[in-house]
Amino acid sequence: MQQVTNITSSVKQQMQLVLENNESADFSLHYNGRMQAWYFDFTYNDITAKNLKVCLHPNILRQFRKIIPFGIAFFANNLVEPFQETSFSSGACNMYILNKEEVAQVENDFYEYIQPQPNKYIGSFNSLSALQAYSGVLNKGDYAFVKQSGNYLKYGWTNSEWARV
Repeated sequence: MQQVTNITSSVKQQMQLVLENNESADFSLHYNGRMQAWYFDFTYNDITAKNLKVCLHPNILRQFRKIIPFGIAFFANNLVEPFQETSFSSGACNMYILNKEEVAQVENDFYEYIQPQPNKYIGSFNSLSALQAYSGVLNKGDYAFVKQSGNYLKYGWTNSEWARV
């Protein structure tokens, strides 16, 4: 995580976030005194989001995780949302840029989401016993074809046995 350290107590701030892939994103941070809250806008390539509320989150851009190669995290030592003009400049709240791997790690750690592996084709076998003798690594949904009575039938791995599908 790359900490953004140039946030001041100014109520309107513009900055370029330099991303790990040598690209950048336009980012603005603004404070609304009436709401006692910070808000932000960002533009990355042709994606723009405006007036998103800053809140403590391991990846506040989670809804964009499949279309942008970065994320943004906001953390506070006292676990209090940033509600003062000085929340960032005092160090009470901090902002971090996450790279693609860190976004995936947040998904795994906080949402227990693991990118599913595609089902793989094991091969064609002349008998069911030959398929059952297969000793390679198998994941649920992997499949193979078995020749029976001159036809090839599809079998899928259920995590414990081969079943006809």
